Amino acid sequence: MNTPNSTAQGLFKQAYALHQQGKIQQAKPLYEQIIAMAPELTDAYLLLGVIAQQMRDSQLAIRYFETVIQQQPNFAVTYCHLGVAQKSLQLFDQALKSYDQAIALDPRLPDAFYNRGILKAELRAYDSAILDYDAAIALRPHYPEAYCNRGIALRQLQGFAEALTSYTQALVLRPDFADALYNRGLCWLQLGDFAQGWPAYEWRWQCQGISSSKNRRTFAAPLWLGEQGLAGKTIYVYSEQGLGDTLQFCRYIRVLKAMGATVILEVQAPLLSLLQQLDGLDQCIVRSESYPQMDYQIPLMSLPLACKTNELAAIPASSAYLKADQAKSEYWRRRLDQLAGRKIGLVWSGSASHKNDQQRSLDLASLLSNLPHQADQIQYISLQKEYRAQDAELMRAHPEILDFSTELHDFSDTAALCQALDLVISVDTSVAHLAGGLGKAVLLLLPWIADWRWLQDRDDSPWYPTFELLRQSRTNDWSDVLAQLPAKIQQHSAL
Repeated sequence: MNTPNSTAQGLFKQAYALHQQGKIQQAKPLYEQIIAMAPELTDAYLLLGVIAQQMRDSQLAIRYFETVIQQQPNFAVTYCHLGVAQKSLQLFDQALKSYDQAIALDPRLPDAFYNRGILKAELRAYDSAILDYDAAIALRPHYPEAYCNRGIALRQLQGFAEALTSYTQALVLRPDFADALYNRGLCWLQLGDFAQGWPAYEWRWQCQGISSSKNRRTFAAPLWLGEQGLAGKTIYVYSEQGLGDTLQFCRYIRVLKAMGATVILEVQAPLLSLLQQLDGLDQCIVRSESYPQMDYQIPLMSLPLACKTNELAAIPASSAYLKADQAKSEYWRRRLDQLAGRKIGLVWSGSASHKNDQQRSLDLASLLSNLPHQADQIQYISLQKEYRAQDAELMRAHPEILDFSTELHDFSDTAALCQALDLVISVDTSVAHLAGGLGKAVLLLLPWIADWRWLQDRDDSPWYPTFELLRQSRTNDWSDVLAQLPAKIQQHSAL
């Protein structure tokens, strides 16, 4: 550590002590005072960069780290911090070079290997990421974060047994490690081990960086997880994740009603009109500033645990638990009856903001090139509500693919249109769950590593009896899935 003068050195010790206690707002002005007094004190710049990163100001952090590098170009830790800041700005190539430089300067720096592994995993280079996690663990055997992330990468490679071992190793080192507990739960759920998976899934509330932990709610009423009887009680169920999750798990409302409960369901606004018709529901609302009277409350995704869905056979899998509005359905039936052939709905992309969008969505051009086009036998209908720029242009060039997006104001409209179709072909989006909940036949197109709810090595779904799952056989390659569509469509046309 540099020792420019005793005053700066004393301030630095004070600032560093505050920083170690997590009091970054108090440490920050002291570090700034230090560099004004002694600009050559490199450690103050480095720790100001760390604070900037903690405050999510990555651009400022990079400027501080670059100043440190100018003063001490061979300080490996700085390059490691620089890589983290660059990655947070999605400067992936620059971040990779920074981690490489850190490792070149100090091949025994475990954090450089660990953070490079995180970056490689985000770039889906999972094999290479695992090598980095292994290197980090070799240098620091007590590294639960590296074991946990190693498990996540192994799951992406379908190495489920080894992934479970990695999570267990993380938990030996830190028994209350929420990320490892939660991700081990996802692994169990994907393998169909509901008895262990659902309890572990409750750790989602403790995991930073996932939507559940950000959406946690507080209530005066106690959480219900199945221990108490519900006869004569009011239970408040609230949606916590995506639209598809709400559509899939609202099936449990009937189970609660059968227990004698008065059931209130809080849903996202686009689902309100549709789910107001849900059997077993006493009231359907959107979130407001005040809550209705209740005896118990439960987040929607905790219902399988509370309702003791401990095995696949226990899933409440009614083929049609959603109902489309009768008048709207009749409107679409009359319109589509004027068209020749079987009516097939198409959904090829989900929300661009979804963390897994790049894997689960495909482009319209690829889909169209693999669909049989028989004008007198098949009529394709887009169920997309929004179009990406290249898909919108292609839709204009293919007017034979009917587009009713301007008439689909919410999910009750989409449900009514789905009800009038013979088949839906969809990637893993909320519309697929909608069609499945309506009991419609669905060809679901899945990436190589599909979401846990679709289990593993199955072409059917215990959640939706009318689904057929078409899975990629190679990561990021839709060709084998799309090549099956003509034969699958022919099979459904013959039914």
